[in-house]
Amino acid sequence: MTRPDPSDAARETFLRVALAPSSEGQLLRALEAQSHYLQRGNTWDGYEERLADLETLALFRTKDALDRGDHHEAAAELMALMRESGFEGNRESYEDVRNSFIDRVLETGRGIPITLSVVAIHLAEVAGVNLGGIGFPGHFLVGVDLDGPAPTIFDPFGGGQVLSFSELAALYTRATGRHLTAHAPMLRDALVPAPTRSILVRVSNNLRHHYLRRGSQDRAADVVSLLARLRPRELELRKLATAMGRRVETLN
Repeated sequence: MTRPDPSDAARETFLRVALAPSSEGQLLRALEAQSHYLQRGNTWDGYEERLADLETLALFRTKDALDRGDHHEAAAELMALMRESGFEGNRESYEDVRNSFIDRVLETGRGIPITLSVVAIHLAEVAGVNLGGIGFPGHFLVGVDLDGPAPTIFDPFGGGQVLSFSELAALYTRATGRHLTAHAPMLRDALVPAPTRSILVRVSNNLRHHYLRRGSQDRAADVVSLLARLRPRELELRKLATAMGRRVETLN
């Protein structure tokens, strides 16, 4: 009897979690499963212990601020905790695929904007801090009071620094080529909270581009198949998933 491939179980776990209604811990659980699937089970053994330690520290660091009802300060404490715990943007090896695997981000302390933001979002969720992800053009961010008149925007890739609206406008211009001022309504519109599924799609797109760049057709096909399930209304994506799957079967 052929034994089931553990990576197949991880794929099904990813899809089950990712496609379920929004719930606490959903984002991290989905990325854990995706990491397990794409690394074929070769994940970091110290992940659970490291995560538990960070969660405990997050609760401790944010308690005083939350007792005062100050989510802005609590979020700043989380950014400081991540910085002091060694998390930073991997500028030297930005294209390293490990930057997109949540277990490896916790192992190395290095990541890209979106995965470092995921760590921040999860710790905030555990601690009860109202910190949301922001699918900003070209550079994922996090922020507090995103639906309010005076949001505070943090850049986990940049050490958790607070970004002014002038800095956000410059970042938007670099990413899109479209000049905006700090007071442009379009800039404010770009600071809406990102739903869990959109974050998973963005992480998956990063992985797809990485695997295609390095010529890993089988892994790219795996990621495209996930994207086709995450965005089922995109006919071209479903066609691409089918075509890439056939190509990989031919190569094998």
